[in-house]
Amino acid sequence: MKQREIKFRGLSVEGNTWQEGNLVYVQDAESDKLHPYIVCSYGPDTFTWDEVEPETVGRFTGLHDRNRRGIYEGDIVRFEDLSVVCFRSGVYRVAWLECGFCAVQADEQDAIPLFQEMGEFEVIGNIHQHHELLKP
Repeated sequence: MKQREIKFRGLSVEGNTWQEGNLVYVQDAESDKLHPYIVCSYGPDTFTWDEVEPETVGRFTGLHDRNRRGIYEGDIVRFEDLSVVCFRSGVYRVAWLECGFCAVQADEQDAIPLFQEMGEFEVIGNIHQHHELLKP
């Protein structure tokens, strides 16, 4: 059985770039507030991490779109041919629901469980930078 790769993504607070890797929280000594960081690389001689915007942190689903791009919570995906799964074609956001990762349409009418490689869709943006893609 193939294990799902556990990693996270977040938008850097300084460079406005996406960072991928392990997620850690660092407590601010003065306010006791927790700040999320993505550990980008580590090894015997290196360690790099970047603070990320808390609201942009999303888990990797373990799946890829038809272009082999990794799919994360908060991504926006477009389904063009859903005849095989009986849902409407269109634009969906990736979210964690009670049952697992799902693609949810803007009107909340349809939610497609994402449980296997489904080549019918592609990532077209994310809810943090391209929220207008979800408007009907």
